[in-house]
Amino acid sequence: MKNVEQEVKSWIEKKIIYIAFIAIFLLGIAVRIMLRKFVSRDAQIFLLPWYEEIKSNGGISSLGKQVGNYNLLYQFFIAIFTYLPVNPLYLYKIFSIIFDIALAIMGGIWAKNIWKKNALECFLIFGCIFMSPVVILNSSFWAQCDSIYCFFCIVTLYLLFQKKYWLAMFFWGAAFSFKLQAVFILPMIMLMYIKNKDFPLKKFVGSIVSIVCLALPGILNGRNILDILKIYFGQVSGDADSIFYNYPGICNIFINADSASDNRMYIKSLCLILAFCVLGMFCVWVIYQKIEFTSYTFTFTAFILTYTAVIFLPGMHERYGYVYEILAILFMVYDKRTMFLSIALQLCTVITYSSYLFQKGYNVTIMSIINFAIYLIYVWYYIVRLKKESIKDC
Repeated sequence: MKNVEQEVKSWIEKKIIYIAFIAIFLLGIAVRIMLRKFVSRDAQIFLLPWYEEIKSNGGISSLGKQVGNYNLLYQFFIAIFTYLPVNPLYLYKIFSIIFDIALAIMGGIWAKNIWKKNALECFLIFGCIFMSPVVILNSSFWAQCDSIYCFFCIVTLYLLFQKKYWLAMFFWGAAFSFKLQAVFILPMIMLMYIKNKDFPLKKFVGSIVSIVCLALPGILNGRNILDILKIYFGQVSGDADSIFYNYPGICNIFINADSASDNRMYIKSLCLILAFCVLGMFCVWVIYQKIEFTSYTFTFTAFILTYTAVIFLPGMHERYGYVYEILAILFMVYDKRTMFLSIALQLCTVITYSSYLFQKGYNVTIMSIINFAIYLIYVWYYIVRLKKESIKDC
């Protein structure tokens, strides 16, 4: 009996990572199951009525006309939902949860293949992403789909670093087909294109191929490929009148959400110009300094550029920081000195999510200042670390 006990203990010790992985996975699934019945305002006002309209119009055959303001690809999946004998709210959430899992696994793959980390650190990244309150609230509570396009964005960046450019652009096209917010990683893609002489322009065709292929269900039902751009143009123009959609960006430090329309438009235009200028300056600095993209500098640069785009652009929703928040978790496990900054980012997002989901108010100006302070610390650390990296390579 004693020998059996010792063997069991020895087996547990050897397989502890796998046991911990299964435990975290089951815990994450259990939490998501507990949240399955919550109906968010988005589900009540948009997602469930879209489902009913698509179902009443014949499921797949309804793809001939636009329902809601999500793109053709997501509308196609809603049409698939209508044929399944499952509560539509659960279907929306299950679809996003599948990509929660895929995103967490992709984090582990990133750690293993790009950072050459051991099994423990790969597991840590999986656990941190899968159990992130932002990830859980977004899919399982809110029934939103940000983990889907984010997964494709992370795969795009992964393939870019591996110099598999055509495939990277194909996956970026998939991200764009799900959500317009895939454009937040475009500055990093363009920087890679300029810096890497083996990245020809023709590789961008991969994104066009992806967008067309994924739009085929809609095209076969009479839609035009340009409808994708029209849908996104409608989303942008629909948000044109407001400067604040619950994301604590730079704009909100200087102007209140309820300020006069004329003032909002001036500030909005200035923030657009400022966003492009800051992104441009970062790219120029990286090119001028001849920063080599190691696994460290590549990940950090992708994070900083994505964070810059979201925090400076006006009219951002609280969910638009999803990609840089996932990159912050990835980077936190690689460089543990950024742990508190990453946790602070998660807390800021949870507060903004709570404002929408639970009508729990917060001071927009103070939250915007805190967010900007976190951003500035990251930028300072980024410049310091990249200078050290460049000196190390000399």
